[in-house]
Amino acid sequence: MSQLLENFQGKAMDERLQWHCPPEEWEVSSEKQVLTFKPLAKTDFWQKTHYGFRVDNGHFLFAEMTGDMIMTTKVRTYPVHQYDQAGLMIRFSEHCWLKTSVEFETDGHAKLGAVVTNNGYSDWSTQNFVAGETELLFRIRREAGDYTIEYAEQEQDDASELKWNQIRIAHLFDDQNDQTPFQCGVYACSPQGDGCHVEFEYLHIEPLQKENK
Repeated sequence: MSQLLENFQGKAMDERLQWHCPPEEWEVSSEKQVLTFKPLAKTDFWQKTHYGFRVDNGHFLFAEMTGDMIMTTKVRTYPVHQYDQAGLMIRFSEHCWLKTSVEFETDGHAKLGAVVTNNGYSDWSTQNFVAGETELLFRIRREAGDYTIEYAEQEQDDASELKWNQIRIAHLFDDQNDQTPFQCGVYACSPQGDGCHVEFEYLHIEPLQKENK
């Protein structure tokens, strides 16, 4: 696979990037050097399990890739309503995908975690996290069809000094081999109401090398 190093420093993005359900308000701010947008109300990604509904209309900016890779982003989230969220996503289809983010709660805390969807059923693994505005780095590593999901709380002068913390290791059943294409990129959604906005500082997708592990 080829690499994609998008730093959102100009008005034009890498031509390989495209939207699934584009937000109504978004821009690449050359002044702030971020991708910023406001998720629409009633947007989410979820399939079947527990809540009794299916929804697939979250905002997802992605490139199509194959092979082992490592994807990273830095995101700032300014939440308003319960479940406002922004982070990284890997997607094969409506029925097979994973996402990771901090989801805002209204009772003084938030949930850091991942949703993994296989065969049209979603599961949600979480851990309690600080509520309110957040600035986090997320990383997903694909290796031989398995996915390691991690986060880091702050960026040092030398990125190699980041303390990456494991959130989850998962497998996606539609991931058949190294040549199976998949979509990967940044996402955000607001299941309850309007008002949240998010800022992504960069999206880096690189072939997995030994030094990346």
